[in-house]
Amino acid sequence: MAVVYEAIDLASDRRVALKILQARFRDNLDLRKRFSLEAKTGAKLQHANHVTVYSSHLDADGEVDYYTMELLDGVGLDRELARRTQVEWPFAVELARQVCEGVSELDRLGIIHRDIKPGNIYLSPLRGQGAEKAAFPYTVKLLADPEIEKLDSVRRRRLFRTLSSFSISGSAS
Repeated sequence: MAVVYEAIDLASDRRVALKILQARFRDNLDLRKRFSLEAKTGAKLQHANHVTVYSSHLDADGEVDYYTMELLDGVGLDRELARRTQVEWPFAVELARQVCEGVSELDRLGIIHRDIKPGNIYLSPLRGQGAEKAAFPYTVKLLADPEIEKLDSVRRRRLFRTLSSFSISGSAS
């Protein structure tokens, strides 16, 4: 649906990721609205575990046709997991904690990210003294979801009533 480029924001003189709706989708109002929702939702998220959206451009119909966001340095979780022969428990626990922090922020805003998977989780290296020795030397960043959905209060109550009927059990080994 969109293409991402590395660019320089001339107004701020910083490197950014520029996400542009592909030309072949510009006639599809449904996709344009989803792309706009993705950009607007990303702009509301000011959290360490989410990619920061800096600015966007509106087309003649008031829909976003491109936006700039934080340029990430690092690797996708899907690639990191493919590279590893095993995942140590401190790594897994910190990864899960940071993903949960990001999801919790979405929940606070009444948003569902319907595509949480390793390909949408980015590991951005920590900087500073001792970072290379950390068991989990990354900050987790959840990438935008084109299927992002803003819940109204009725649908949100229905969803959480459904989820509360499930239980998760197990033990650490």
